[in-house]
Amino acid sequence: MFIVLTPNIKRLPLYLTGVGLQLPEGDIYRPKGLEHHQIALTLQGNGKIRKPIEYNLTGGDCFSLYKNKPHWYSSLDDISQMHTLWLLFDGIAADHMMQFLTDESGCGVFSATKPKTLIAKAQAILQQAEAKPESERLSAMLYDFLMEMLRQKENGGSRQELIKRLTPAVNYMEQNLAKALTLDEIAESVSLSKFTFCKLFREAHQITPFSYLTQLRLQNAKSFLAQNPGKSVKEAALISGFRDLSYFSTVFRRFENMTPKEFQLRYGKN
Repeated sequence: MFIVLTPNIKRLPLYLTGVGLQLPEGDIYRPKGLEHHQIALTLQGNGKIRKPIEYNLTGGDCFSLYKNKPHWYSSLDDISQMHTLWLLFDGIAADHMMQFLTDESGCGVFSATKPKTLIAKAQAILQQAEAKPESERLSAMLYDFLMEMLRQKENGGSRQELIKRLTPAVNYMEQNLAKALTLDEIAESVSLSKFTFCKLFREAHQITPFSYLTQLRLQNAKSFLAQNPGKSVKEAALISGFRDLSYFSTVFRRFENMTPKEFQLRYGKN
């Protein structure tokens, strides 16, 4: 449901604009994002979100989306469909709090340490909104929910610390996309053996280093194609580190459900 925003509500530093259940979650792609901040709790099933790297979602995972930022998420497949409880909100305080729940891409993903507590608080907000949507109490309940999210994100900080520790490796990949990188090279950027690096990277990002690298290269190729409508697909592939044009096209189609040329024709900036 969506809240009718009266002048009194919009004067609050933090206010709810919508809340509801999505059972199951569809394929959501918003190139311009939403006009309000969004948080979704994964109740059951499996899903995926791209930020811009693709992450898998499962029960107990939460994702936060900063307003007016592009995002894409969906159920993983038709068998294990993702069910979510979502909240939309806004206000000056919301802008500040969401800076702690999202990264520079405008998206944040973390596994709740006490998912039942978060779900209970979100369900209480939904019930209050259905009973008395104009109530200022919703603002207080939303604040309590967001503070609980922040606490759980901090308490589950081991994964966040691991991500931070491995950031130089991600930076190294981003700065050397066009090169034929080896696992040894990437691991050396954070002074780890390739075996330890692979283990820690998978714990931090839930995918292998080379899967992550492939997605970085894909994002780079997409940006190149969109910004250079007159350039060739081959040039986009080479500048992004894909040596085999056939492999590039296969990977591109798997992630984007269209060929590189179709993407360029659709999104290329003339």
